[in-house]
Amino acid sequence: MEGKRQVTVYMAEELLDRIDQAAARLKCGRSAFMRDSCIFALAELGKVQQAGRRGPRSIDRRSDEAARPVGR
Repeated sequence: MEGKRQVTVYMAEELLDRIDQAAARLKCGRSAFMRDSCIFALAELGKVQQAGRRGPRSIDRRSDEAARPVGR
């Protein structure tokens, strides 16, 4: 990765609490959870774009917990 940028994201306390709970279940911190979730989302987006015109059924429809990447 060439350059790195730091961003600040403002979100509701309820959402932060849910992120913290999910991160704790995965035994990682909030930052690692957010980073890995973004990487996962970008990878899934790439799969959808590669699938072309197959439509929304080509998207993997796993449960929210199963879809989360494991923090490093």
